[in-house]
Amino acid sequence: MRLDVTIVTFKYSAAGHTLISIRLISDIMPEKFLIVLYDSSNSPSRIRVKLWRKLRNLGGIYPNLSLCLIPYRKEVERDVEEILLDSEINKAIIMISKPLKRKYAKELFEIFRESRNREYLELLEECEEFLREIRENIEKGNVSEEEAEELENALESLEKWFEEIKAKDYWNTRARKRVESKLRECRLRLQSFITEALNRKIRRHQCCDEDQANEEKLGISLP
Repeated sequence: MRLDVTIVTFKYSAAGHTLISIRLISDIMPEKFLIVLYDSSNSPSRIRVKLWRKLRNLGGIYPNLSLCLIPYRKEVERDVEEILLDSEINKAIIMISKPLKRKYAKELFEIFRESRNREYLELLEECEEFLREIRENIEKGNVSEEEAEELENALESLEKWFEEIKAKDYWNTRARKRVESKLRECRLRLQSFITEALNRKIRRHQCCDEDQANEEKLGISLP
């Protein structure tokens, strides 16, 4: 199956920030497109229909295509093309553009920021669960090297998850510092747990050594 990928690129020169567009193959096709994104989910149906009709009257279309917005970086552009070429879909359109006005850029920024915040907050909940597990293990006396190893693996997964979110957090979202602080707390609590597990192991060995010494001193075998 052949993948039909159309790339329309809008870039800005580093010197004067002048709009540069790559001409499409067909002379009858426009070189620029307006991408209109709007949320009408909570609007009455008459509002949605009215807006739909007016945009259609301007020549707008509503293609049956999934929409994905990604902050632009050169390496991401290459990754996206590779993902699409390796996928099972038969049509894709990649466009590089920018919001028409600053207020639209601000709205878009808020959407991205809230998305990253939700991911950070989800991770924050998992960190709290990790700390609760440590507390419960201590309360129940379940402090062992085996449990410490399981907790170490769990924390490594949380830290890896954090790095994945941070890699796509281009604006240093406000929840990021909260997660960083909580992960440091998790690491400190885990180190304390590991220390306690080792101390208990040493105490157990010392008790065994004392029992063995008493056996040898008395010349008997204790049960």
